[in-house]
Amino acid sequence: MKIIIPRLPNSATKSDLQRFVMSGLKRRFRLMFLTKPQITELDIMRIRDEQGVAERHGIVTVVPDKAGDSLARSLHGTRLNGKRLAARPFVQRRQRYMRFDPAYNRRRPNLKFEKEMALEIKGYDQFARELAS
Repeated sequence: MKIIIPRLPNSATKSDLQRFVMSGLKRRFRLMFLTKPQITELDIMRIRDEQGVAERHGIVTVVPDKAGDSLARSLHGTRLNGKRLAARPFVQRRQRYMRFDPAYNRRRPNLKFEKEMALEIKGYDQFARELAS
């Protein structure tokens, strides 16, 4: 399951986002699941409009899906670099409706999407070892 963490602070780095997500995993997942939840992907997307204003959003992929729901609830309302963040499941918009009905398209025109940084993660244990050192 993908989780979106919208409007990251500009000062947040890849390491900050890793620690933020790991803190949510450590708080919630002691005995809840038989298998440890794994973060398979972690990205920060930058969206620029035509005036050059940028928004930064974190997208985290977690397996199993039930762990993703719990992680989103755990992270929602917590602070990263002094800013309170929201976290929720990511929902992909359907492009087919936007082609036929322009009123359905709520996006601002001329947005540019860039993947700011990507991190392939092999699993929860690797993350914990890297953060411990």
